[in-house]
Amino acid sequence: MSKKTVSLAIFFGLMLIQVFCNDTHVVIGAGGVGYFSNKEDENISLDYEKITLILFDSYYSVNVDYTFANSLDQSLEYDIGFPVVSRDSWKKNEFISNMIPLEGFLTKVNGEEVDFAETRQSNDEGVSKWYVKKVKFEKKAITNINIQYSSKYGMSGGLGSGFNATYFYGSAYIWKGPIKKIDVEVLNNSKFVINSFQNNAKSVDFAQIEFLSKNKTGVSFINVKPQKDAKFDLWMSKIDNYGVYSIDLNWVKTRFICKPEQYYFLTPEQLRIERNFFYAINGLIFKSSDLTAFFGKMPWYEPKYTNVDSRLNNEEKKAIQIILDLEAKRMQSEKK
Repeated sequence: MSKKTVSLAIFFGLMLIQVFCNDTHVVIGAGGVGYFSNKEDENISLDYEKITLILFDSYYSVNVDYTFANSLDQSLEYDIGFPVVSRDSWKKNEFISNMIPLEGFLTKVNGEEVDFAETRQSNDEGVSKWYVKKVKFEKKAITNINIQYSSKYGMSGGLGSGFNATYFYGSAYIWKGPIKKIDVEVLNNSKFVINSFQNNAKSVDFAQIEFLSKNKTGVSFINVKPQKDAKFDLWMSKIDNYGVYSIDLNWVKTRFICKPEQYYFLTPEQLRIERNFFYAINGLIFKSSDLTAFFGKMPWYEPKYTNVDSRLNNEEKKAIQIILDLEAKRMQSEKK
């Protein structure tokens, strides 16, 4: 799947959002911490980045591994900062406020946990806090950096029905060249259904998505050259909210005729629910009590028929087959 952006759905308006960022080269001055330069570093490249997000019911955890390379024949020592963005300094039409702090922040360099300084003094108007450490990049060598933290979810949606997590990695624009590869792995151990995963990077050569295990999905990006506002957005909702707030049957039908990649973040249980939406929309009387109870909550559900195969249109039949194929792939991923 070759594309610039993986964008799997559009959800509701933004209310409260989490924005955490990539490690970047910083300078510490009298006024606080700020980006070292607006220019690309000539010596240190970020060759690989792996971001692992684990979703729980009340919070999510983040684990990020960076692989840096020093091309010089001499060692370099940098102040490296991990910024927490407090408000939108890139797009005036977005609203970011009331930031929920991250918890349990720790960082490692080449496998060893290192000390860091936490400071709210920032020279960048978009950053509320920096976690700063010193890192020595040995000559002609690889340096591995790890960060870990957890956070509560942001809120989205006019009805407060949506949740989100945003990882702003545009701070990596300062490193030499493109990021050769970014792997994002999302493990869903929560009650949420993932509606959308988006990467707004303007320069990406290749992207692919795959099932990794029962509840884990992976997305890979090649040769990413992030602009300063580049970020990953993960949008979620409780599956019980699907369709509850709309009595417009045409809207409901449109909502569930999706591109195949939209379904990749769903668990096996959620894929089953999604597939049966098309039967519910057409008035099927379900034999399974759990499906009867679930769709009975929907204001548009009117069980009338014991068989609705002849009532399904071509788009609905195509969507059902797509989901069936993905359910089979999900099952295969469990055997890996």
